[in-house]
Amino acid sequence: MFQGLPGVQRAAESKNVGPPLPVTQTRSGRDHGFTLIEMMMVVFLISVVAAVLVPRIGNSGDRVAQLDASRFLAVVKEVIDEAILTGNYYALQIDQESHSYRFLANPYQWQPVLDDALLKQRSFSGDVEIEIDVYEQISEDVENIVLISPLGDIGAFRLAIRGKQQEYRVVLDAYGELLLENEEIR
Repeated sequence: MFQGLPGVQRAAESKNVGPPLPVTQTRSGRDHGFTLIEMMMVVFLISVVAAVLVPRIGNSGDRVAQLDASRFLAVVKEVIDEAILTGNYYALQIDQESHSYRFLANPYQWQPVLDDALLKQRSFSGDVEIEIDVYEQISEDVENIVLISPLGDIGAFRLAIRGKQQEYRVVLDAYGELLLENEEIR
């Protein structure tokens, strides 16, 4: 009954009762390994993934520098708004050695603010270099302090945050507005 069909054995010949089973065949007698086409597809896919990921990994220091600069700018602008709303003076203190910044209160005796989420001490990433220039020092005792007044004014300063190939600068423009600039490092 099934004799003329290739790849099928008769149930009686295989000593099984039930429907006929297909006979397994191998490619050219091989039952393991990969073809050249399969290997080429794997190499192609790996090269596509590498082409997408390598530029992102290579610029990770620049991306971290940009994020640090953007966060710093956003926090300082929030503190300026807080100074306006509360009528308080604040001071921004940036420490190059510890890669951190914090806000101080009480202009008669500057003290760190410990119990406020906005004014707490923050750190820059260890993957970046920072450089601060304060043009109007408000304290002879402590360096790199910038005054933030209840009128929304902030002392003149420049903060440079460097990645591997980019430098991001937070600066004051001629109108007293904080800006984020970037430039390629040569």
